[in-house]
Amino acid sequence: MQVCNLRRSSLHHSFKEVKAVPRSVSTTDFCRRLSTRMFLSILVLLALTCSFARPALAAPSEDKPQDEATFEFEVPASEKDFMDILLKVKDLLTQVYPSEVGTKEMYEGMLRGLLESLGDPHSGYMTKDEYEKFMSTVESTYTGVGVVIQLIDGQVTIMNVIKDSPAQKAGVMPGDIIVGVDGIEYSDLNDVAAALRGPEGTGVILEVFRSSTGETLHFVLSRARITASAVEAQDLGDGIFYIDLDHFDLGVFLTFGDEIARVKELGARGLILDLRDNPGGLLDAGVVVAESLVPKGPIVELKGKIGHEVIASFSDLEPIPVAVLVNERTASASEIVAGAIRDHGVGILLGKNTYGKGSIQQVLPLGGELGAIRLTIAEYYTPSGTAISGKGLAPDIEIDDETTVPSKLEYTRVLRRGSVGLDVLALQETLSFLGYAPGQPDGIFGPRTEQAVRSFLAAKGRSYAGYVGSAEVQLLNQAVVEKVKDAPDIVRDRAVEVLKHRLQTGEWPVGSGASVETAS
Repeated sequence: MQVCNLRRSSLHHSFKEVKAVPRSVSTTDFCRRLSTRMFLSILVLLALTCSFARPALAAPSEDKPQDEATFEFEVPASEKDFMDILLKVKDLLTQVYPSEVGTKEMYEGMLRGLLESLGDPHSGYMTKDEYEKFMSTVESTYTGVGVVIQLIDGQVTIMNVIKDSPAQKAGVMPGDIIVGVDGIEYSDLNDVAAALRGPEGTGVILEVFRSSTGETLHFVLSRARITASAVEAQDLGDGIFYIDLDHFDLGVFLTFGDEIARVKELGARGLILDLRDNPGGLLDAGVVVAESLVPKGPIVELKGKIGHEVIASFSDLEPIPVAVLVNERTASASEIVAGAIRDHGVGILLGKNTYGKGSIQQVLPLGGELGAIRLTIAEYYTPSGTAISGKGLAPDIEIDDETTVPSKLEYTRVLRRGSVGLDVLALQETLSFLGYAPGQPDGIFGPRTEQAVRSFLAAKGRSYAGYVGSAEVQLLNQAVVEKVKDAPDIVRDRAVEVLKHRLQTGEWPVGSGASVETAS
């Protein structure tokens, strides 16, 4: 081992305070063992970021205190050259770079680079400010617009929109890709999160690209306090209850078990658990949900470099049948719950293939002014041993509920019989979507298109003036929005049918493989 000297000035970054915190993993021996290993790893990291000596090209400082205390620290001899170079470059930046270079900023850059070298979008470094904001989200109380974001294929994508949040009320949708915030383009996840948060009542402009329509949309939002809400079940009749979980947060952790107990007392015979657009959250909350729904046995298995652990339920509860609704944005803790329910034979999955985030992260605070690191510590597997990472869970009943929504009409000119062009084609597609038959969309404003416009306006209490102008375009766009908002939920409706069949026959209406259904 190589002995290195550390200056006393580095001691304010002491890691005596490193400990596990509320995070997206359970407070288990598995994670405590990781904390010990991480403690040692981070001490080595500190050695990398502390100055040893001046670069060879710089003369020793004459006014350097002669009695500066030093401390010995052992590092592998194989890393000595790397550490020497790293620290010399750090000192070189301080001495030569024309602008002022902050020591803390260089430490943060080193930390960020170390985590980025993993090539793992779920691991990263957070500054002190980013860490504090992250913790407020974990604790389910923060000020923002109410969106859950994730980096997918290099794009900051909205995975979920919190219920009753400013974003939901304005019409922001899961799947929207964030283009910019307040006119500034961002590609970094943390930068976007920081830009969206701010004092309560302040305004922010969110620009998104909606791939379903090909539109770039701008939303003017007012930041609000986002808090955890209690889980509430909806009675659908015939002993079937419905619970929609949009995130696994503190509210779910504290109230899900009590709500399940309440609906059972009300005579619940079956449950629809909606995990669509649920990107995950606290593993502890996911475990609580699974414990409330599956019998005694394993819930999830965690496998990492330092070992593996099986998290199990020890409850003797009598489970009720569960239909789990999933889609391509069902991820992480949601997949753990869905996998446990299916593997225990308690329920089936309906919808689309899930996202496939099969890894667990732990957040470790670094102390002082250096924020925290978020590190992938393990991959998880369902009770049957199914790996989720990268491939997700296939539904037992696949339902394509995507509705092709026409692009928003843009008013550029007055359209009337005889008009020809792409704007006429867009008008015809909108009329067809709304249920008014303009004939085969061909971009020609003929008599059938005119009759479709006349019928649409009559249904809205308007008379046809012989043309389609800006007022008519606005009315058509509004009708499209209303139809999309009020569209029936075919996945939930199918889940009700499936549960009724299960309650009547004792069997799920699926074979050994998944069946595919398409919305009409």
